[in-house]
Amino acid sequence: MADRNDLDLDLFFDAAQTQHTDPSVDLMMRIAGDADAQLALDAPVASATAPQRLGVWASVLAVVGGWSAIAGVSTAAVAGLWIGIATPTGVSALTSGYLSGSEETAYVSDYLPTFELQVAEE
Repeated sequence: MADRNDLDLDLFFDAAQTQHTDPSVDLMMRIAGDADAQLALDAPVASATAPQRLGVWASVLAVVGGWSAIAGVSTAAVAGLWIGIATPTGVSALTSGYLSGSEETAYVSDYLPTFELQVAEE
């Protein structure tokens, strides 16, 4: 069963739906005047000087994402170069077995000698 307050609200909603009134011409003219005034305020102002062009390096820096992005990329490049030149033994053993096409089985303990000790302790 509907609550009494809901019935009262339905009466008000029904009354509002049956009443169709158009805004007055005076109201519409005031709204249009306010809109024209706001458009005049939002109009772009012509600058006296031409925009300054960025140099090549400044453009590259802006495209990449700034100095923090350049720092991250350069750090990754230096780390990759270091790993490529001074290859750890585990990586060289893994890649040599993979690239040679041998069917040898590789175990985790071959590359992580402390792994067997950790498993044995558990």
